[in-house]
Amino acid sequence: MATTKARRTSWAAPKQTLSLGPAFDKGWGETILEYMTCSGGASPEDIRDLMKDAKTPVTLHVYAVGHAKAIQEINYVVENFLHEGGVFHGAIEVFGQEFSFGGCRRNKCGIFACKPTKCPMHTYRESIYLGDCGKDLAEVQRILDGMKGDWMGPTYDLLRKNCCSFSDAFAQALGVGPIPKWVHHLADVGATLDDDVKAVVHGLHFVEDKVKGTGMALYHKVHPPHHVDDHADYKVATPRR
Repeated sequence: MATTKARRTSWAAPKQTLSLGPAFDKGWGETILEYMTCSGGASPEDIRDLMKDAKTPVTLHVYAVGHAKAIQEINYVVENFLHEGGVFHGAIEVFGQEFSFGGCRRNKCGIFACKPTKCPMHTYRESIYLGDCGKDLAEVQRILDGMKGDWMGPTYDLLRKNCCSFSDAFAQALGVGPIPKWVHHLADVGATLDDDVKAVVHGLHFVEDKVKGTGMALYHKVHPPHHVDDHADYKVATPRR
């Protein structure tokens, strides 16, 4: 009798969890995955080896929204009982920087950057390796430049144009395919949330007043990997919560 993989039963954000993205379900990854999955699945070590061999690895980082236990408990109910995904923050890492999208009152680009897995607004949960985009720094810069006009801060919409929507669009523009559906299922999950919860979640994705002094930088330029740690925008002490 066939068995199914047990669903995660804890709402707490797991640390250092690493898995493979949807592109690895396609034909080009079958040979590698057949070897990896013969023992039940690709281990984090296997995946890190793939990332080391990649020219330009692209990783999706998933966060539980905010730092409040109440939101994480909502995720536990939604994910484990309603089987609808959850309320997550998503961001794409490429060239040693993590890019995402949030709301702004002023008419400026809502794309922002921070160190990978260190977004101060949310609670890191897990990472998903999406694949090797094979692009150089200038190509990634051109892709982001081309996206800026479509991702202005005032156009942020909690259910239809959010951080996960941006992550999905950016990943596909980079050529590594979509992000997992469970990550950006908020348009469907939204029907199960009351207005107060929606207002809280929306506020937690409003970045304009949260950038300065938090280790975040509103998007301007992709930095070479060896410059990221020295970049002034990221030289910030651990933010207060």
